[in-house]
Amino acid sequence: MRIDELRWVVRLFETRNLTKASESLYITQPALTQGLKRIEDELGFPLFNRSNKGLEPTEKGLLFEKTARSITDTYRDFQVSIKLLDQNQIKKIAIGLPPFLSTCCSADIVKNLFNGCPNIEFSIYEGNWDQRLEALRSGEIQLAIATGPLELPGIRVHNFGNGRFVILLRKGSPVAEHIYIENGVQYLDPKYLHSEPIAVTKSGQASRRIIHNLMVEAGITADVKHESYQVDTLYNYARNGIVSAIAPQLSSLDKQEMEDVHVCFIPDSYRWGKYCFCTLALYDVDRLIPPAVFSIIENTVLDNNTFKSMR
Repeated sequence: MRIDELRWVVRLFETRNLTKASESLYITQPALTQGLKRIEDELGFPLFNRSNKGLEPTEKGLLFEKTARSITDTYRDFQVSIKLLDQNQIKKIAIGLPPFLSTCCSADIVKNLFNGCPNIEFSIYEGNWDQRLEALRSGEIQLAIATGPLELPGIRVHNFGNGRFVILLRKGSPVAEHIYIENGVQYLDPKYLHSEPIAVTKSGQASRRIIHNLMVEAGITADVKHESYQVDTLYNYARNGIVSAIAPQLSSLDKQEMEDVHVCFIPDSYRWGKYCFCTLALYDVDRLIPPAVFSIIENTVLDNNTFKSMR
């Protein structure tokens, strides 16, 4: 079996459609069909049952998918490591940013890195969490910034900043009766949001993963009405009384503009009510990146008016 054919088959398991898989792989459909046949002939059993609805993995096929994915992932990591093995310094660093962070910080990050590390060429890659993680593992980017906490095999995680998620309760919400005040701070247990229409960040973002974990921790399935890549949009939904929202706390929040909204902290008993930022790099890449790069990125993000509360 060839590595490229294993990679093709993995994509077939993802799409379960010959046309979609061949288009995404930039190969012809006959070439993909022949590659699939060669693997099935070598294995001695079919990976898929064919029908008018597409491809349905067989029981043995599903077992093979795990093996094929593990092999292709390991080989990809090997290729990245080989490229880095003989390097003693790094000359180009592409940094993956989530859309909301790119909007407010990308220009300052590049400017400060250029001034602080003039011998390295920096660029910005913008994408959601899944895109950034894949680009990092494939070597397309060397650093990624995400919302944590995170633990990822083969990746060095540098945490910085301490922030919190808040519940933005729209004006007139019946859930307001469950708000309580402690040491002058408003709190709301997220378990009361089970029937409240809410807005959250888009699927695929690290912050959405944390919000999902928070809802699981609270034992609720929230009624999600709106999603957005931009955290400011969540604030606007609540401010205009459309829905309530769960969002990272922003220092740039104008309290006057939010006077019709209950900004409620999540009780400390909830692990997933807190978050931090993380810089991520493959272990082999991490050793090549000057410590000043991490410091500049961290200070630039935390000095931004939006995130000063995380200091």
